[in-house]
Amino acid sequence: MLNSHFVKRYVSCALVSLAASSFLASVTDASQVGRCEDLFESGGATKPVLRLTESTPIEVAANEIIRRAEASIDNPALGLSFRGFVASGPKPTPALEKLLARRGLFWWGVRFIPVASVEAAKARSLLETDHFMQANFVVVKGLSEADLQRLIETGGPKAYREILEKGEPIYVENVYEMDTKTGLVLMNPETKQPVNLIDQKVRSIDRDVIEMATDANEMDWILTVKKTGPYLVQSGWVLPHGRGVIEYSNVFNSPDAQGRTVISTSYKNLLYSARKLARDGYTFTFNKDFEGALNLTRDQERRDETDGTWSSENSRYKDPDVYNGALANHKAGKGVSVEIWNKEGDLIGGVLAFREGPVFKIDSVFYDNKRFGNGSIDLAKIAGVMLVQRLAEAGIPLLDMEMLSNYSKSLRGHVIPTRAFFEKIDALNPKAQVDLTTPWIPPTAEAFGANVAK
Repeated sequence: MLNSHFVKRYVSCALVSLAASSFLASVTDASQVGRCEDLFESGGATKPVLRLTESTPIEVAANEIIRRAEASIDNPALGLSFRGFVASGPKPTPALEKLLARRGLFWWGVRFIPVASVEAAKARSLLETDHFMQANFVVVKGLSEADLQRLIETGGPKAYREILEKGEPIYVENVYEMDTKTGLVLMNPETKQPVNLIDQKVRSIDRDVIEMATDANEMDWILTVKKTGPYLVQSGWVLPHGRGVIEYSNVFNSPDAQGRTVISTSYKNLLYSARKLARDGYTFTFNKDFEGALNLTRDQERRDETDGTWSSENSRYKDPDVYNGALANHKAGKGVSVEIWNKEGDLIGGVLAFREGPVFKIDSVFYDNKRFGNGSIDLAKIAGVMLVQRLAEAGIPLLDMEMLSNYSKSLRGHVIPTRAFFEKIDALNPKAQVDLTTPWIPPTAEAFGANVAK
């Protein structure tokens, strides 16, 4: 677990030489570029940041990525966006993922949207109210639609480098009024818009950070995105500045005037649905068929946000190394499948989760949308409820969701500061015993509430 005392905080950077572009005019003067010396420790000599490649020894790479992530928690300018994106490589392997997962890091993506001005970036950023989704921008002054189309058609590492090097990379942080209970933007339930935009903070992104965290050879365009327009995407290691969690205490509504705490409507409805399924012969298990659950997760069709099509091709479990790594984790007692079976004995929904000691993380969900339609995601939600309850019974009141999705929000997931997250998991009992053997019997709402961790 990543603690403030675990890694000695020091930050250094390597000065880089940026190549000139033949077709993009220079748009950044010296005053706009973050000073490299801001990334140095005060006092003493500095040394270049370690360049990470696929040949870097795994322990060395892990320590360097952790160091960068630790520094970015306290100084967000040392990572990219709210996601705390700190390194584009090495690519994930089961061994590297294991080392970094213990420190809270995971593999995700970060976006760069080319725009013609800071004003355009600020306007575009308002399309995203979710802090996890807010992108970085690259201001290329005078950029026209024709210029952007030419860049897209040119493609390839050369064009990507020219955009990043000759544009002014910035980040627009939208500061909204927040819901104190959920840690999410306070939304108007009727308009579905934020209640109040307090500020838009614009800051330059240090080119040294761009150099450390991106690899043009691994970038690509994502096109036909209705909400934001075309953008460049880079995959890599992230440690977000906020952590998505499901806390057992948040399953319940705030006490009423009489001091009574009742289960939330969402959980109450899911428990009602689960009891109905049980009466119809459905069963609820843990680790009965991890490989079957893994296969269903791998083949789960999901809707692509960019064009609305359904496909299973973007599942990372299509990668044999990732698939076999998940099987190995299960055999080592660290992979968990939460399963729902119909009365014919078919596995039709659930979740995959992984654990490091007492810290459980839901990795993915699966459900048979072909047979049961989009509403079948409720099966995965019920599986999430199953895991939340079993953890609470073992005295573990916290489920790690990394970054919030619509799924985790539906289970009352919320965001807490990353430092607070590590404090909470440090307080967990490392010897907690979670019952992942006994089948689950859907309780009443009252019985579910009686299981509050003592």
